[in-house]
Amino acid sequence: MSMIRVFTYGTLQPQEILKPDANLYQRSCAQKLVESCEAIAFGNLYHLPLGYPAMTIGTAPIYGFLLSFTDASILQVMDEYERHDPDDLKQFFPDQTLEDPEYGRQEIEVVDRHQRALGVAWAYIMTMQQIDRLQGILVPSGKWSNPKK
Repeated sequence: MSMIRVFTYGTLQPQEILKPDANLYQRSCAQKLVESCEAIAFGNLYHLPLGYPAMTIGTAPIYGFLLSFTDASILQVMDEYERHDPDDLKQFFPDQTLEDPEYGRQEIEVVDRHQRALGVAWAYIMTMQQIDRLQGILVPSGKWSNPKK
């Protein structure tokens, strides 16, 4: 049985998907989760006014979690979750529309907190153009926390 591995750095981290008020997508991830461990990817992390983060590929450490699943359908759930909500977009950016999905899923290398290789995992990456359009703010620490806590 092969594992589906996903690096998460925002609203799909364990502390988010296990909250009592988690949404349907987060709960689905929590139910299918087999294992999680702290992990680091490399890029740049941004906080978006919409209330969640985005990452680009780069060289700065981004702290998150490596989630493992055995049910391959989890990628469809996550792909759906990672699309922007048109109502949220309209509320924060009334003059903008995004024709493309906000994030692209791609495989990246991840390491543990001791810089030991954990292999490749899927991650949701945003282009710098999208981040600029959404007025992303760099998170120099590389660690995102939910401001709605």
